[in-house]
Amino acid sequence: MEEFDSTLALDFESYCDESVTDIGADAYSRHPTLEILMAAYTIDDGPIQQWIPAEGQPMPDDLHAALTNPRCLKFAWNKSFEWSIIENHLHIHTEHREWRDPMVLGYTLSFPGKLEKVGPIVGLPMDKRKDARGKALIRKFCGLQKPNKTHLKPWRIWPHMAPKEWEEFLGYNVQDVVAERAIWRRIRKYDMPPHEWENWFMDQEINQAGIPVNVRMVNNAIRVYDDLLEDRFNQMRRITGMTNPNSTKVLLPWMKERGYPYDDCQKGHVKRALEFFDNPPKSWSAKKQERYAQQIDLQRVLELRLESAKSSPKKYATLRRHMDVDAGVLRNAFQFAGAGRTWRWCLAEGSLVLVMRKDGVIEELPIQEVTTEMFVWDGAQWVAHEGVVFSGIKEVVEWDGVTATKEHKVFVSESESMTLGEAKEKGMRLWGGEDVFDL
Repeated sequence: MEEFDSTLALDFESYCDESVTDIGADAYSRHPTLEILMAAYTIDDGPIQQWIPAEGQPMPDDLHAALTNPRCLKFAWNKSFEWSIIENHLHIHTEHREWRDPMVLGYTLSFPGKLEKVGPIVGLPMDKRKDARGKALIRKFCGLQKPNKTHLKPWRIWPHMAPKEWEEFLGYNVQDVVAERAIWRRIRKYDMPPHEWENWFMDQEINQAGIPVNVRMVNNAIRVYDDLLEDRFNQMRRITGMTNPNSTKVLLPWMKERGYPYDDCQKGHVKRALEFFDNPPKSWSAKKQERYAQQIDLQRVLELRLESAKSSPKKYATLRRHMDVDAGVLRNAFQFAGAGRTWRWCLAEGSLVLVMRKDGVIEELPIQEVTTEMFVWDGAQWVAHEGVVFSGIKEVVEWDGVTATKEHKVFVSESESMTLGEAKEKGMRLWGGEDVFDL
């Protein structure tokens, strides 16, 4: 691996009309409303400095020199965010080999990806941890605010409008670098071997190249879905006589007048109420069952409501928001070492899986080569499986340091498992075993 003669650690805070969690780091860094608000940085592990372009400051010479120096080793937590902004907003090109990501090293040690969660795990003192006030400050300064009585449209809070909180935000930015540097110092003795960093460099190249997407097909799919959605709403308008039957507040009283048995329009309740037309509850009287079966308008509205609530077509809109439409690619789709305690990329072709053959031979194979005749190691025991399934690109959720699809199975205790979506909805922490990683 290359030799470096200096180091740079930095952390950006930025403003954009769109949230980075809604559109991804690549699209966020290319968005026309993106502004760098501040950047805390340290060169050669020296005192932490700060560049504040939101206050009209030009980029400091030492920061520019470090960014443009290929022999300066650069650090950032979740490097793809800072790298994308430097590449696409500041238009300064840096090679992936010039970077190290403490978050990635943390993933290889089975740590969560959130900076605020790693600090306590590695035993950082309070003055070295990420500032807990950060989320509120980010909501205040980094995106649009919701309309209110004073502002009828989405609006922005500028630094001069909340000077006290702005000063706190500047301090929060500096504290992020304090925390990142302290964590790196704690975990670097467990550094990956050079060949694994080489794998990460390749991973970054692949992520930056992106996955080709048929933009025309995506746009057409969204158009078809929007047309079908409008047709369903028009049918509901004709049946109910309402101008906005999509509003639960407006529609629910109409439905309850016709025997709808629930106090909300949640998908599960709507689906169950529709099933009652064929299989009414045994607790209902014969008269009630007969009255309910006669509510043909209610039945059709429930059907239309379910059809309108289908989430699968919405993934095309999510895909378009995240992708680089001009280049026709989706970037940053893979997380190196993203599968906890295995180092595998999540759901990626070529990921190595530990298997045991029928003759007892144990080996690692690429996931696409695993057959149903092999047992797979699930982290605790050898288990049978029904074969590898390619499920395409799916929306993911993040909960308790894990990013995966909603249906991904997780443990919340030694004996209880559920989907990640259910765990997040119920607010249940994920179980990571009883062993403590001793630093």
